[in-house]
Amino acid sequence: MMRLTQILTLLPLCLTACLPFASNSNETHSEAGTITPQAEALESITGDFDGDGNTERATLYHTPAYTIAGDSLTPDEHIAESYAIRFDKESIATKESSRRLSHLTLLGDIDLDGKDELGVFTHNSTKEQSWGDYSAYSNNANEWQSIASTTINISLLESLGKTVAIDKLITADSTRRGYVTVKHITILDGESCETTTESVQLI
Repeated sequence: MMRLTQILTLLPLCLTACLPFASNSNETHSEAGTITPQAEALESITGDFDGDGNTERATLYHTPAYTIAGDSLTPDEHIAESYAIRFDKESIATKESSRRLSHLTLLGDIDLDGKDELGVFTHNSTKEQSWGDYSAYSNNANEWQSIASTTINISLLESLGKTVAIDKLITADSTRRGYVTVKHITILDGESCETTTESVQLI
């Protein structure tokens, strides 16, 4: 049986060997660098966002406003609230926004460019409401460009008892190549809604 002195001698070595495998949830890396400890991961999707045949993970982060304390020579630096969609593959560009983002969704390759598109909702109102634009973004030359968008009031639709399949608002147009189908939901008299469909040509 191993003596106590031998166990105590080997214990520090075992702990040291385990340290490199420890992870820090606040150190998520991206092309833009390390995510700050203030950032909170809100939601994630997976898809082939660069067309290499492999699956990548996209994560929506929210960083609240905060202040970095300075020294006697440097005033405190105020950091504004921000949102960012970052990828676990560093070569894929980050999409950043100073406006509130939510409803990160995978749209698939709706523009037939060999890469999956993502959808995200950009709020135009206060945090208590969900009114704004849901847009489809395509990775073009490693820059995220909006290819289609529709305005929607999610809060009001939900108050009317209407279920919104937000990931179905922008889809591939099966009848015409180079087009996507966009659904627009209009609320009538605050009590009912009307859905219209538009075929949008991609540039």
